[in-house]
Amino acid sequence: MSSNSEGVKGTSRRDFIAAAVGTLFACPLLKACEYVDIRESGSTGGSGDEGFPFSINDPDFAALAEVGGNVCVAFGPVEVVLYRASEGEILAFEKLCPHAGLPIAECGEGQRGVTYDVASRQITCIFHTSVFNADDGAVVSGPAPRPLFVFPVTFDPASGAGSISTGGF
Repeated sequence: MSSNSEGVKGTSRRDFIAAAVGTLFACPLLKACEYVDIRESGSTGGSGDEGFPFSINDPDFAALAEVGGNVCVAFGPVEVVLYRASEGEILAFEKLCPHAGLPIAECGEGQRGVTYDVASRQITCIFHTSVFNADDGAVVSGPAPRPLFVFPVTFDPASGAGSISTGGF
């Protein structure tokens, strides 16, 4: 797995910034842009080493209490999907697919959630079926032109508390 100084696996800082800027312009056009802005919701964020804490006991993150649940969060202009992949693991990855800028998954009641294959550890975009490796975001099959940004997550299932490492942006 490759990692850069920004704490995001499998991609360059330039690509990440380009995706963040694209999110700013794409989000108003999409109806699936409901998310928790963890910088403005009272959660305490810090440097990339501390990450952004979350708890499945917090009503904003209650969907993560069940395996298969997902929640969208935002770090400023960057939207991220948190997905409960198993009892002990929560994944975090960019919400918008690098192919066409459409959401990998939609968050909220009645929306299409994450398409995740447990055996292969692969995430599939709900629109044009690009497939990504959940560990490093690598493109398994396209049309996506670049990897998916994957954020490291620590999670303690006993307490329900976790932290998303954002690399300090």
